[in-house]
Amino acid sequence: HLKAQREAIIHAGIDVLAKHGKDGFTTTRVVERAGISNASLYNYFADANELWVAVVKACLARDTEAVRNAASRGKDPSNALARAIEAVYAGMSRQPRLVKSLADAPVYRRAIRIELELLIKAIEPPSRESHYQAAAMLGALYGLADADAKPSKASALCLMILGVPEVAI
Repeated sequence: HLKAQREAIIHAGIDVLAKHGKDGFTTTRVVERAGISNASLYNYFADANELWVAVVKACLARDTEAVRNAASRGKDPSNALARAIEAVYAGMSRQPRLVKSLADAPVYRRAIRIELELLIKAIEPPSRESHYQAAAMLGALYGLADADAKPSKASALCLMILGVPEVAI
């Protein structure tokens, strides 16, 4: 029962994050969504930060699993990368506020980046196109490809983040 209630609180936290973003992520909203008292929340989490970490970890586990599942359906390494990127974009389009909030968490960005790097490294020889595909996805994830940013600068920065050599900003 304790594990099920803890999971329900985490899922309520995910819902709050998806609806209100990181700035609107409050324990008050989470307990209201979970249908529990504020005091009950602290039976499962030491503080709001522990709840936040649990929510990020749950989303990270879900999203890395989605990336891996999508990639496993690829016919070849390039197709696996394309499918993984499509899975990330699908998540972004379904819950943009949630993804933006998660992208603010360094551990989340790093984990998704590692998943993409593994897929890029599987491509022999690595193609420039695969790096650009991954860079475009990272650009959206990092929030670099906004309306004010020039796409070439955002892409160059993402390529640099990916460690692609000879990229000038």
